[in-house]
Amino acid sequence: MLTKGAADNAFEGIKVSRTGPSVSHLFFADDSLIFFKASPKACEGIKNILDKFSRLSGEVINFHKSLIMFSPNTPPSCRFQMRSIVNTPSAEALGKYLGNNIEVNGRSSRMFLPLVEKVEKRLSSWHNLSLSLAGRVILINSVLSMLSLNILSVFLIPKLTADKLNSIFARFLWAGSRATKPIFWKGRTSLELPKGSGGLGIRNVHLFNKALLAKQAVRIHHASNSLIAQVYHAKYKTSPVNFSLNKFKLSRATWGFQGLCRAVQDCQEGFVKIIGDGSDTQITEDKWLRGDPIKVKPGIILQEQGLQTVSNLIISERKAWNTELIWKTFLPETSIRILSTYIPKESFKDYYAWSESKHGSINVKDVYIFYLKQKGALEMQQNRRKFWNNLWASDLRPKWKIFVWRILQRALATNTNLSKRNIPVNETCHFCHRFRENETHLFRDCDISSRIWSASTLGISTHSSRSIPIDEWIRNFLQLFWKEDGRRSERVREFVVTLWSIWLHRNNVVFRNLFEDPLIIIHRKNIILREFDESDNIKGNHLKITAPSSITHQGPLSSLIESRHRDICVILVDGAWKRYQEKHPRAGIGWIAHVNGRKVFEGNAAVITTSSLQTEALAVHKGLWEAHSRNIRSIQILSDSTDIVRAMSSQQHAFEIISIMHDIKAICRGFQHWEIKKVNRNEINLAHNLAVSARLGKLV
Repeated sequence: MLTKGAADNAFEGIKVSRTGPSVSHLFFADDSLIFFKASPKACEGIKNILDKFSRLSGEVINFHKSLIMFSPNTPPSCRFQMRSIVNTPSAEALGKYLGNNIEVNGRSSRMFLPLVEKVEKRLSSWHNLSLSLAGRVILINSVLSMLSLNILSVFLIPKLTADKLNSIFARFLWAGSRATKPIFWKGRTSLELPKGSGGLGIRNVHLFNKALLAKQAVRIHHASNSLIAQVYHAKYKTSPVNFSLNKFKLSRATWGFQGLCRAVQDCQEGFVKIIGDGSDTQITEDKWLRGDPIKVKPGIILQEQGLQTVSNLIISERKAWNTELIWKTFLPETSIRILSTYIPKESFKDYYAWSESKHGSINVKDVYIFYLKQKGALEMQQNRRKFWNNLWASDLRPKWKIFVWRILQRALATNTNLSKRNIPVNETCHFCHRFRENETHLFRDCDISSRIWSASTLGISTHSSRSIPIDEWIRNFLQLFWKEDGRRSERVREFVVTLWSIWLHRNNVVFRNLFEDPLIIIHRKNIILREFDESDNIKGNHLKITAPSSITHQGPLSSLIESRHRDICVILVDGAWKRYQEKHPRAGIGWIAHVNGRKVFEGNAAVITTSSLQTEALAVHKGLWEAHSRNIRSIQILSDSTDIVRAMSSQQHAFEIISIMHDIKAICRGFQHWEIKKVNRNEINLAHNLAVSARLGKLV
C-alpha cells in the first residue's frame, strides 16, 4: 500500500543523494519507519493509507505511541500543522532500537554507553549464580553473539568502548561475582586466541566488530541490487570494498559507511585480484599474487620495458603467460607464483576476491583469524595446534577441558602462583609439607601423587620423568592416547580425571581441613568415571543417531557397463601434486576417457600449481576440454576430490580455483548432459598413474 501510494503520488519518498533511489519505508519486525517529504499533502496521504490499512486488516495503529520527526530545516509552524494532521507526537531523535541508539555519531564514545550498560546488566543477572569457568566462557560468547545481531554488524564502535567491553568480559570470567576482586590468571591476549591456538576463544570485541563489518561490506559489494548497495553506490559512486581497496579518500561520509571502509582497509592484504584479462591490474602496485610482494631481478626496471599492467605479461592470442619474459624479469620464486596463476580462456575484467577462505566465501571467523595473524598472535607449531584441537573436540566434560588448559597455561591457584601475585601464602605443598607447591610437584612429583599414578590402571611411573616439564609431560601422554585410541579414548578420560581428583583432594585439605587418606583420591576418581560412563550411556540411549546414507562407488568398468545404453563418455581425471624444495611445487595431471568400454582419448601434462586442489581442478578442466574438442555431447566425470565435486555445484570457490571453475562451467554449458561423481582413488588408478608419470616428467 505504501509502494502504491508513492507510485500514485499520494506522497513522495526521500533520497539520500540526487541520483539515489527514493525510499518510502523500512520494516523491522514489528516496527516501521515511513519516509516522506514534509508537506500537508504527504501527511494527508500517509494518514489515509494507514487508516485504510487499519480497516482492511483489523489492526489499529496507536498514534500516541508513534513518533514523527522532522529535518532541522523544517519551519516550526509547518511542523505544528503537519503534526496535527497525523495526530502523532514529535521527537528530535528516533531513540533506541534493540537497546541501542539509532542515530550514531561514532566520534563520541558516549553514544555507545547504552551498549556497555546492556552488557553489564546481562552479565550482572548471573553474578549470584555459581558458574564454572567453562559456563562463563559460554555465557560471554552468547552475549557477543547477541551483540553481533545488531550494533556490531552495523557500526564500528570506538576502540575505547570495545576495550571497556573486553575488560568487563575478562573481569566476569575470572571473578564470576561483582563483589570479589579477581585474580587475572591470564592476560586478554591469551584468552582471545582461538581454542586451536591455545586460547579460550573469547573474541576481542574490536576485532570481532571489524570482522562483522568486513563481511557486511563484501555482502553489499556482491548484492548490487539490494537497497543499501544502491544507496551507497548513488552516494559514493562505488561499494565500500572498491572504495577501500582502490584507496579512495574518505571525506564526508556517514559513520556507517566509514566503518565498513575501515574494516576492509584493515584486512586489505587478504583481498587479492582475480586475473581476467589483466588490463586493470598494475604489476607492482596492485596485489594479485598471494604471499610476499612481487620481486624483480636486480637491474630491471619494469617501466623501461613497457611492463605496467599484468596484461603486458600475457600472450593475448593464446591466453597464456609469456613464460620467457617472466623468467627473465622476475626472481624464480615470483616467477613460479605468476606461472601458477591460471589465465581464463573466457575473458572478464579483473576483480578483487577474499583469498583467506578454504571455501571461497568470506566469513567472520576467517576475517577474525586474519586480524589475529596481523597482530602476530597465531604463531604456533603445528603439533601444538593439533593437540589443542584434539582436546577441545574430545568427549571430556567442559570443566575438565578448562582445567587441563589452566594447568598447561600455569593459571591454577597453586601456592607458588599465588605467591608470585603477592598473595601471602605458605608455598609448601599441602600433601608432603616438604617442597614448594607448583603444578609439577602437585600433579606428578609429590610422593602421594606419584603413588596415585603408579596405582592407577594406567600404571604410570613418574620417577623417570622428573626432568620433563609438566606441560610437556601431560601433552605427550594425551597425544599418545589419542593416537592409539582415538578422540574418545578411555585412557585420556582416566588421565584427566586423575589430575582432577588430585586437585579436588588438595582443595579439600586447603579449604575444608579434610586430612583424608590419599587413597580417597583413587576412590573419588573411580566414582567420577563411573558417573561419567552412566551419563554417557544415558545420552547414547536417548540420542537418535541417523546413520549416513550409504554411497555406492562403482569402479570404471561398472560405470562403463551402466552407461553403455546411454553412450555417455566416462572421463577419469586426477592430479598429482608435491611441494618441491618447499617453494617450488611440482605437479602433473592425467585423464582418460571411454565410451561403451572403448577408449576414446587419454593424456597427461606437467603443470605449475600451488596446491593439490588447483591441480585437481586443472585435471577436470583438461578432461572436459578434450571431450568438448571432440564434439562429445554427454559426459560423466569421475574424480576422487570431494572439494572439486562440491565446487561444481557451488557458486563460491576457493581462491586458487576461481578462474579455473569459471572456465570449467563455461565448457559444461556446451554439453547436452554432464555429471561429476566422487569415487575412491583405486577407481581412477589409470588417471592417477598418468598424473604421477607427468609429475615425474614422463608424458604420454
